[in-house]
Amino acid sequence: MLYLNRLFLPTLYDPQSAALLVAYSGWLVALSVLIAVLAAFVALSISSRVAASRSRFAHMAWISAGACSMGGGIWAMHFIGMLAFSLPCGVRYDVVLTLLSTVPGILASAIALTLIAEPGRIGPRRLLAGAVMMGAGIGTMHYAGMAAMRPDALLLYDPKLVAVSVVVAIALSAAALSVRTALADWELPGWSVALLSAILMGLGIAGMHYTAMQASIFFRYPVGRVWIFRPIPRCSPSSSRCSPHSSRRSY
Repeated sequence: MLYLNRLFLPTLYDPQSAALLVAYSGWLVALSVLIAVLAAFVALSISSRVAASRSRFAHMAWISAGACSMGGGIWAMHFIGMLAFSLPCGVRYDVVLTLLSTVPGILASAIALTLIAEPGRIGPRRLLAGAVMMGAGIGTMHYAGMAAMRPDALLLYDPKLVAVSVVVAIALSAAALSVRTALADWELPGWSVALLSAILMGLGIAGMHYTAMQASIFFRYPVGRVWIFRPIPRCSPSSSRCSPHSSRRSY
């Protein structure tokens, strides 16, 4: 069956045994969702401060605070979710990659907050740009965090579920960012609009994470072979020219 390996390269894997069974701790899953919602609430509340700031320094300071809150929340949600995730094998993490995985979420959150904090209603272009940035940031952070994972197992990805996980993040981010515009005429307290947006954003972060974990398939290191198709030159006996063709190599 065709999968993606942990570096997202096509891999045709012929498993000798079934995928490893995984389990989740329910209370840690709930805690991870709560962390995502709280981080989103703080970041979205800060966005109103960004819009009201009068100096460039204050503007940048509030953007930085909101981005660190949102990006840190995405990162914390991911690794609390990974604590909830149990494999029947040893798991370690690369410390440097784990720390660097905070960067995509913070940068994407800063750009998204800059877009949505501008005065006036959020138009379709700003909404789409903000949602794509948030979805891309959440997705990049997740898979960077997974790249830091060092399980005593072979990690492969289901390409379809990888794509679905990114779509989930973008769609729920769009819903969260559009709430302020959709409820502008309802004269609701600002905190209630921010809370509703935060719930949708938190569900987007958690939904992306757990969909992406469904895309992650762990196998015991095979006794047989892992087949990877790579182009190698093929030379004709009557010609000095070589043409690439797919050949199966075992590793």
